[in-house]
Amino acid sequence: MNLFSLRTILALVFCFFLLVLPWAIGGNLPWVRTGLLVWVAIGLIACSLSSSFLNTPTRLGLTFQALLFVAIGYGAIQLVSIGGTSISQYPAATRAQLAVLILAVGIFCLSSAIFTDNNNMNWLFGLIALNSVLLTFFGLAQVISDTDMLYWNYELTDGGQMFGPFVNSNNAGGYLLMCFAAANFFVACDGFRSLQKSGPAFESATWIGMIGKAIGRVIAKVEARQMYILTALSVTAAGIFATLSRGASVALVVALFVGWGLLFRRNLTFAFVALFVVCAGVGLLAWTQQNEAIVVSLETISDEETNSGRLEHWQDGWNYAVDVMPFGSGLGTYNLMYLPYQERPFVKWYKYAENQYLQSFAELGIPGVILLLLLIMTAVIACSVLISRPDATSKAVGLTALMALVSQVVAGAFDFGLYMPANMYLLATIFGAVFGRLNWCWSASNVAASPPRGRIWMKQVSFWLLAVAAAWGAYEYSAVDARQSCRNFFRHFDPVKDREKIADYRKLAEYSTKIRPDDAQAHYQLALNYLLDYRIAASEAMVKEFKLGQQELEEFLQGDQITSAQRAQAEAMLGEPELTFDDAWPRSRLTFLHRLSRSANFTDVGLFEDLQKSEPVSKHLRPVWEQLNRAEQACDKFWNVPLALGQLSLIMDNGSDLEEVNLNEQKLIDTAVHRSRNNSNVLFVAAMVNHHSGHTQSACKLWNQCLSQTRKLEEGVIQICLNEISIKDFFEQVLPNDPYFRIRVIKKYLSDSGNSLVQRLLLDHTRQIVKDLDLEDAERNYLLGEIERLSKNYPIAVAYYKKALDAEPRVEWRIQMALALIEAKLYVLAIKELKVCELYPGKHQMMCQRLLNRAKRGQRRLLGKPAKNEVPAENP
Repeated sequence: MNLFSLRTILALVFCFFLLVLPWAIGGNLPWVRTGLLVWVAIGLIACSLSSSFLNTPTRLGLTFQALLFVAIGYGAIQLVSIGGTSISQYPAATRAQLAVLILAVGIFCLSSAIFTDNNNMNWLFGLIALNSVLLTFFGLAQVISDTDMLYWNYELTDGGQMFGPFVNSNNAGGYLLMCFAAANFFVACDGFRSLQKSGPAFESATWIGMIGKAIGRVIAKVEARQMYILTALSVTAAGIFATLSRGASVALVVALFVGWGLLFRRNLTFAFVALFVVCAGVGLLAWTQQNEAIVVSLETISDEETNSGRLEHWQDGWNYAVDVMPFGSGLGTYNLMYLPYQERPFVKWYKYAENQYLQSFAELGIPGVILLLLLIMTAVIACSVLISRPDATSKAVGLTALMALVSQVVAGAFDFGLYMPANMYLLATIFGAVFGRLNWCWSASNVAASPPRGRIWMKQVSFWLLAVAAAWGAYEYSAVDARQSCRNFFRHFDPVKDREKIADYRKLAEYSTKIRPDDAQAHYQLALNYLLDYRIAASEAMVKEFKLGQQELEEFLQGDQITSAQRAQAEAMLGEPELTFDDAWPRSRLTFLHRLSRSANFTDVGLFEDLQKSEPVSKHLRPVWEQLNRAEQACDKFWNVPLALGQLSLIMDNGSDLEEVNLNEQKLIDTAVHRSRNNSNVLFVAAMVNHHSGHTQSACKLWNQCLSQTRKLEEGVIQICLNEISIKDFFEQVLPNDPYFRIRVIKKYLSDSGNSLVQRLLLDHTRQIVKDLDLEDAERNYLLGEIERLSKNYPIAVAYYKKALDAEPRVEWRIQMALALIEAKLYVLAIKELKVCELYPGKHQMMCQRLLNRAKRGQRRLLGKPAKNEVPAENP
């Protein structure tokens, strides 16, 4: 096999991964990183066997590569245990992230060996530009179709704001920024060639003459290839803005000022390229009707309320980073370590810091920040050296990389996109091409000189070392991917369709725990796999028990010695809907098991012992319990592990007395709530467990916190409280004292006739709260008007509304008064008030129109006239 064919094969494989990665949901699917690490190991070995791939590295290239190897070494040092402790607070996460870092360095080295000459550069950047156009059009199609599912089929179970194949639109914006820089390579080539061939740009004495000549030259010299490139630039720029990523939009503007400022400062002709790109991009956005959404998104950059969550999180992250100085808490540990420093109620769990520099500081400490800054500085110097080269291709490569670097430096202050394989692969490829071009230029200009053998030998050794590290990384990350596959399987598990796959995924989970015994998440996923066996067995047992009960009732009815009352009761029970497996499946959750075990333990110890000895519990829950305990021993920072252990402690802990079990259960539940920093889902489950265990006051407190944080679990909390706790506890301890919240609850959940008594009592209780709160008179009168309207005391309600409007004439209050007038059948007055509301602009116009139509219909009926479009009934 000759050199050309080997280089071609490696380039083709490299470009294949480059093009396919973004479409695999940003390259973030399981097994992607493992596959890439295997490819890097094989590619590096292939390159190290041929001297032509080992072109003489420049001092700058050696410096940059040395810094990358120092970063890998520093990550490895964080794993070293001294006296039983290491820098990394969670070594399993650090090893996984270290494998990803090795992957990035391996891609950089492969790119520097493969992409060096003009032909390879053209193919590389051309394919990237083509891919960016496809990604943009796909993303715009998603936006226009208003789909909430990726590929119109893949549901985003973890949430997100998708664009194209990226779950996170900020990550998509970061990727398209680098694609824009790659497409700019061809414009830069033409621009630098033009500068080399021409002298002074224009000799016209007037600006009008200069502009006229510039337009003439652009039109005269434009070719089909150039139009393709300009189209790619326009489409990609439109795609960046269409992601609605504010960080990416700002980064694009900064990159354009830097890159195009260097390119166009001496040639006015090519400045019209910028004008064309801007106009075409704006036209595409207007055509797809995205311009208004983009303007709204950009306006929020300076909105303090919109950005408060991220700013508060950065403050929490900074406090954590300062506390773990000088060496950080370890690669990959940010998502666990920042939580104890979160001061506000839990709203969102940040897996990343949303800021590359803050995360580097927190995980790697001061050495990590210094390394990052040195890498950026060295990359800028390398780009500057290439821009100063005499040939246009080298200049274009340097300018392309500089634009990509500037865009990522700016976007990195708002995003974590470089943790996504597609983004990381692309940036490493572009800078690999930069240093590959530097090496190629040095070799081409020093043909007569004998190459320094020491540098070539160093490069070959580094390739072999990196290949071995990549092989280790593939082995390590295969266990991470196996764990992630099990997680995805559990989240999308269908008990009917996927039952046969449980054993296969259990093998993956067991493989993950074998390779990474200190990985708590691996043990947790294996526990969830065993839990599926329990849930299936428990569901089947419920269905079987129901059928046996039905048979016993039928046999009982056939007997002669039964009373009529017993017969009626048995027939009613036989008439109940049949319990199916699908009905039983939700009842097999751990919360239901905890409730059942607590109920049995309170009422009948024998029944509780039978439950412990039942096949689903004795056979399938024991391995769940064991794996959960191993997970807790591996890492004591996850909240889901103690939450599950707390629900199982009563039925699985056979060696302790009841009082000790109760104390252990409460300790585990409190630990889960504390570690999660009051995560709303954890609060809800913890409240359920406390309620089942008879700790009603603790349960009410947790439910109150849950309702104060989010509406996501509101319905579940309210329905449970209405059915299972006292009205007094519900009003005084569960519901927040916010009268607006209580009024909304009454409207949404208590409006039906079956809850009329609860509604009336809650209205009385809320009325007293409003009177006791320190409110402005206008707001107090409005709230009292709402309460009286819901109590159907319409005249009193209208009187309160009028007092509120006299003090503060808000249009939304006037609408509520009109609603009270309609409900009191005072339609003329209601129409008058709604006419006044229509004079005020705003979003309330549609509501006013609906109420106005309702009032007019009511007025017609009151006068005995048929409503509009209503056919009058004939006299019988």
